[in-house]
Amino acid sequence: MYIRRYRKRRSSRWWAFLLVLLALGAFYFMNKEPAISLIPRFGPTPTPTPSAQQFIQEGEKAWSEGRLKEALSQYSKALSLEPDNFQALLRRSQILTFLGRAKEAVEDAKRALALKPDSAEAIANLCLALDWAGEIDEAFETCVKGVSLYPQNPTLRAYLAETYIDRSNWDRANEEINVALSLAPDDPEVLRAYGYILEKQGKYRQALEAYLKAQELSPHLYYLYIRAGNLYIILKKGNEALAQFNKAVEVAPDLPMPYDALGWGYYQLQDLDRAEVELKKAIEIDPDYGPAYGHLGVVYYVQRKYEDAIPNLEKAIELGVKSVEYYYELGLSYVFLGLCEQALPWLEKALEIDPYSEPALWGLSQCQASKKK
Repeated sequence: MYIRRYRKRRSSRWWAFLLVLLALGAFYFMNKEPAISLIPRFGPTPTPTPSAQQFIQEGEKAWSEGRLKEALSQYSKALSLEPDNFQALLRRSQILTFLGRAKEAVEDAKRALALKPDSAEAIANLCLALDWAGEIDEAFETCVKGVSLYPQNPTLRAYLAETYIDRSNWDRANEEINVALSLAPDDPEVLRAYGYILEKQGKYRQALEAYLKAQELSPHLYYLYIRAGNLYIILKKGNEALAQFNKAVEVAPDLPMPYDALGWGYYQLQDLDRAEVELKKAIEIDPDYGPAYGHLGVVYYVQRKYEDAIPNLEKAIELGVKSVEYYYELGLSYVFLGLCEQALPWLEKALEIDPYSEPALWGLSQCQASKKK
């Protein structure tokens, strides 16, 4: 009996001890933060917000590789975060200039220069943007100021030469570009300016050599191929011209300018069907690229497709393309359709630009004769 009672008490103590341990364990696990939650968490995973500098780095890479559209996007993103970032303003202005949007480029160039008034690169950039925007006098003054501050800067010298040639001062243009070449004979931008100055003087073969040399140094710059292609057209070398335009398309397939140049090249080589195809590609890429509409309008006009020529020529003018040819061809398209009332404003606009425009004068005479009938 004694032994039986002892075992019973010992067994009770053991179970009590186990119950206490289980209770403590349960308390511990109920209050412990789990290392990995088994409950799914909803919502996006937080990611670091890109900085302006990150966008600038991406822009610099795209710029160095000639991907101008991508570079423009990256610098614009940087400026949305830091509107007064000098580097982003400077680069975006340069890109806008080479994309044919010089008036927009001037705004960025002036803002960049205001941030660093003594920057040689900012002064040169503003000079070129102004010159390509048609503000030649202001461009000249800007470059003169830059050269007085930095006489050994080849880019400023080259851009000053461009403004001189645009002011029809050939002697001073040649002097300045020669100084630029002596300072940087293998600078692609100096060579581009050199080619332009030679081209304006009718020295097409020498200009072509300058552009081809610039291409070797910077094969990713689409506009060097367009320049060379245009000269091959002048020199009656159609195959070489098309090869250059196609190279421009290869280098910058996301831009309208190469397709526009290729289409216009086909037009000048009398392949109107292919010209229409390429010009439409340019418009598909950028519906606001005015030159392509103007060229396509001319292609339709020479084929006497006046109903098609009219909206394209009007669109080109609406987008800011100024050409006496577009005005009188638009007016004549209406004349040939027997719509003199619509023709007169365009013919008169052509005569405002060139009072001796024979096509515009002929169109007016046709309308006047039709009124007398």
